Amino acid sequence: MNKPQKVNTSQWPNELFSCVYRWVNGRPIEKAIAAKAILQTTAGTPLNELARKLHAFAIGNVTPEWLADNGFSSNLAPEPAREKREAVVLEFIDRKELVAVLADADRINSLFNAVPPPSNTQQPRPLTRWGPASEGRYFWHGTMERWRYMATQTPFTIMTG
Repeated sequence: MNKPQKVNTSQWPNELFSCVYRWVNGRPIEKAIAAKAILQTTAGTPLNELARKLHAFAIGNVTPEWLADNGFSSNLAPEPAREKREAVVLEFIDRKELVAVLADADRINSLFNAVPPPSNTQQPRPLTRWGPASEGRYFWHGTMERWRYMATQTPFTIMTG
């Protein structure tokens, strides 16, 4: 029994990888990214031909309506549309290579995940403060001045205003 051969897609330009991933998953291809993919692949190679084909399907070269009318995009029948999009890619690469592209989680995450926003450096304000039993429970009511005022009052004064 032969071991499955690992396909190396790390030499693909990020732009081509992005176009193939977006296309197969039914997302629009950006015309500028597809044009960069053509420039970053060697002319006459299957990857360059694939980049040229995907550039032809980029939004701006075709409309979303055209994609839907020709069966490349469908909300009612998504599986046949996906198979048709895969068939376009499989004209230039084999299925193992396509599966390797779709399964490359590290590269997908690096290309498509947004950078998380920086964490807030301020400490969260406490919602409550517990004092001695005679003071009861005080709630945070906005500004620090209001907190200081409330801390000087008795619980009965706070409840009655």
